[in-house]
Amino acid sequence: MKKALSIFLTALLALSVLSLTVSAAEPNLEYLECEAGNTEPLERTADGFDGSEDAAAALADAGNAIGKTPLTGIYTFLGGTESFGGEGPENLWDNSVTTKFCTGTFPTISAAALDGKYKIDGLILATANDNASYNDRNPFEWYLYASNDAQSWTCIAQGDDTFFEETNFTYYPCAITVDGEWSFLMWQSEGALSGCFQMSELVICGTRTGDADTTVEVDLPEVPVYAEYVDYEAGSILANNGTAYDTEDAAVAALGGSPAIKGGSFVLGTLGNNNEGPENLWDHDTATKFCNGTAPFVSIWKYDEDYTIDGVIMATANDNSSYNGRSPATWAIFGSKDGENWTLLANGDVNFLKEADGTELDFTYYCAPIPKTAETYNYILWEADSAEVPGTFQLSEVVLTGTSTAPGFGSAAAALESVGKTIVIEGITGEGGSASFDNEGPDNLWDGDTATKFCTNTLPAEAKANLNGTWTIDGIAIALANDNADYGRIPTAWTLSGSNDGENWTEITSGDNSMFVQSNFRYFAKSFDASPAYSYVKLDIASSTDEIVQISEVALSGKVAAAETPAETPAETPAETPAETPAETPAETPAETPETQPANETPAADNTPAADSTTEEKKSGCGSFIGGGLVVILSVLGSAWISKRK
Repeated sequence: MKKALSIFLTALLALSVLSLTVSAAEPNLEYLECEAGNTEPLERTADGFDGSEDAAAALADAGNAIGKTPLTGIYTFLGGTESFGGEGPENLWDNSVTTKFCTGTFPTISAAALDGKYKIDGLILATANDNASYNDRNPFEWYLYASNDAQSWTCIAQGDDTFFEETNFTYYPCAITVDGEWSFLMWQSEGALSGCFQMSELVICGTRTGDADTTVEVDLPEVPVYAEYVDYEAGSILANNGTAYDTEDAAVAALGGSPAIKGGSFVLGTLGNNNEGPENLWDHDTATKFCNGTAPFVSIWKYDEDYTIDGVIMATANDNSSYNGRSPATWAIFGSKDGENWTLLANGDVNFLKEADGTELDFTYYCAPIPKTAETYNYILWEADSAEVPGTFQLSEVVLTGTSTAPGFGSAAAALESVGKTIVIEGITGEGGSASFDNEGPDNLWDGDTATKFCTNTLPAEAKANLNGTWTIDGIAIALANDNADYGRIPTAWTLSGSNDGENWTEITSGDNSMFVQSNFRYFAKSFDASPAYSYVKLDIASSTDEIVQISEVALSGKVAAAETPAETPAETPAETPAETPAETPAETPAETPETQPANETPAADNTPAADSTTEEKKSGCGSFIGGGLVVILSVLGSAWISKRK
């Protein structure tokens, strides 16, 4: 690993023009104004030849089309301008149409020494991997210079973007007439119309006429490899389980065992294209990928804890269906406890990332179980020796499943279950609390995500929450945060309280640091007798093992409090309705003398409505109206009869 780190530091030296040692003066690789050569841009003398399937055959066909012999393997890269990661100027001379020189730094320069002196009579240039998708990346003004001392240069060819078409991996040839014999070449371009230039190959045609006049000893930095490829003795090829999955969760569920291992940090890896580096393999997001054209491909990740491993998941990237053959030809996964000594966990080939019929899909997960490792690991190394089709490689995700051997539990549910509690209160929302460091506030305790935390140096500290219901509480699980294992910061005196108004609090339970074991992201639980019903809770932390305290989550168990039933219901008091007393009006007939209406009959008359009131209540209001009307009519008739008697 120390060697890898040393290589990594060396790789950080950006390439503007690489350092050289020359027998004479240092080569002149400055941008030049072309003063000689063709006055009109060269036109290709044959249609393009597609090298996506068989590049060697396509190059040979391009040479035959102009009656010339393409020259390969004769170039030693000297230097050039900056480029996107893994897409440097050296790729113009490597006889691989699947690698390219791609840059937004203009003008572009790439120089090479030939292995002798050559008579040049043809030129073949090739487009790159995605010119058809991203137009106007071909060079709009370009020049090819030749030299015998790498000091003074002669322009032997010039052209523009009309030399090419908007195609991928395609060779375009042109016969040219060049005076003299040459041993150095330098390509230059003013840029591309899109602001991003790319080209995959420059090949000259001709014959060798002798040794070079000037010897150039190249003293280049080491190949920029951040992490070293690990040689291994392959085991059985690991095949996927025969099913494709759209999501990581679906693949994890299909394995039916341990959860996906998350958390940790990127350590080292080999070059990736711009924003498509080896760190992307571990971010649980298929929208990012590890993509490069310089093999081998390596990525090292360190988990926060030690894990046993029992499953492998990998995912294709955004355009595997369009660009077949970018998945790794052979790959391997290793585990380590120190980042230097590696144990092979699994190895496979390109078929792991394909359908049974060989179809390649985009953004698709494939998985397979492996025998659960007896050892635990926190370093994981993934590597591939090449892409299926030599050239550009890509992969979006590597996910392992396994079990942590750290103390505590990986989830709140598991922690609470360990103390006999099975009902976790859902939907708790933070209600604020003490001041904290930026983005590390008290509300993070209730969001269900251990990746966020409450961290403060203000002690005592508090965090309030709304239960969004009324609950009796009988258990608590508290999760430590991302670096408690390194810094402590564990509560040494804490109290959980409940309230029904968010203002007046009653202690439910309390504890200290004996509940915890110093670790990261792990839950620790405690059970207790059920509390009275509360709508709010508050966690108070009086002190910690350090001047700072941090925890990432609080989860509670309990039961929903039973709803209270009112002691009196409206149905039990119908007699209280005023409409129930229409019969109380007979007393309004004092004209009925004792001779005709005995006084002792009045109570009996008063008792009748009371007995009938319940029945009347069950009738419609219409009945009460009619009853009242009859009383009025009888009263009127009675008065008329009395008046007549008088």
